[in-house]
Amino acid sequence: MKTNNMYPERFSFSEIKSMLENVNEPQNALQIIGRDIGMLHTGHKLFSNLLQIGTPYIIEDCRLGFIKGGEANITINLIDYKLNKNSIAFIGTGSIIQINHFSDDFEMCGMMISNEKMNMVFNGNIPDEYNRNAYNFVATPEHTDIDIVDKMFLSAWEIAKQKNYPDETIDGIIYSLIYYYKFLKNKNAEKSDTKKPHNREMFDKFIKLVSTYNKTEHALTFYADKMCVTPRYLGVVIKETSGITAKEWIDRALITNAKIMLKYGNTPIAQIADELNFPNPSFFCKFFKRITDITPHEFRQRK
Repeated sequence: MKTNNMYPERFSFSEIKSMLENVNEPQNALQIIGRDIGMLHTGHKLFSNLLQIGTPYIIEDCRLGFIKGGEANITINLIDYKLNKNSIAFIGTGSIIQINHFSDDFEMCGMMISNEKMNMVFNGNIPDEYNRNAYNFVATPEHTDIDIVDKMFLSAWEIAKQKNYPDETIDGIIYSLIYYYKFLKNKNAEKSDTKKPHNREMFDKFIKLVSTYNKTEHALTFYADKMCVTPRYLGVVIKETSGITAKEWIDRALITNAKIMLKYGNTPIAQIADELNFPNPSFFCKFFKRITDITPHEFRQRK
C-alpha cells in the first residue's frame, strides 16, 4: 500500500477500488456496491496488493471474514490470532489490525459494511456488542455451521452480480450473517470455556481499556484505578495471564498508534509527541527508538 496524506481511517471503499487498478480482473475477486458494501470472493492476491505485512491499519467500517484455506497470523486490537481454514472473524469499527503473515494457499471471503448500512439494516437497533468501538472476535465453528456461512456469502455474491437486484435481498443476508456470527461466537465460547477464569476476564478488560485510552494514558496506575485494583495486583495478573507485563502492553498500543500517525500523515513529529501525551519530542523519539530500534523519522521514510 502506498503511503499517502490520509490517515488509515480513510481506508475506504473508494481507496480500495483505486488500489485494485493494477490487479488483474479484480471484479472476479471483489465487488464494491455503492459506498456501503464491499464483498470479497477470494482474498489471496488482494492481501498482497492492499496490505503491507507488519503495518497497522485502523478499520473504518466492520468486516465479516471467513477463511476458506491456508492460514494467517494477524493482530487485532493488540491480541495475536492464528486464523486457519474454517475460522470466522468479525472486526468492528475502530479496530486496529496488522497482518503478520499469511500462507501461500491463504484464501478468504468476506464483507465490508459501512456504519450507515449497518444502521439501515438494523433500523438503528444494531446488537449491542456489534455497536461497541473496536469490538472483534475470532471463532472456529463446526463444519456444518461453516457450510451455512459459505452458502450465505455465496448467495450475497451471486445476488450482487445481477442487475437491478432489490437492496433488501443483500440487507437481509447481512442481517442474517450478523446474527449467525453472534450465534456461532457464543456457541464456540460455550464449547471452549463455559466459565472464563477471573484472570482472563481481567486481562480482556485491561486490553479494552488500553486500546481506548493509551494515546493519553501511559501509566499503569490509571488502568488499575479504572479496574478498582492496585497497580501491583493488576501487574501480576496481566503477567501471569499473558506472559507479557502490563507496561509492555501499554507500550505496544502506544507504538502502534505512533506508527499509524507517522506512516499515514504529514503531522510534524513534535505534534505527534504532543498528541500522544509525551512531555517533549525528545522523550517521544527516545521511547520510539527504544521499542523499534529506529527513530520516528527513519520509520516515516520507510516505503
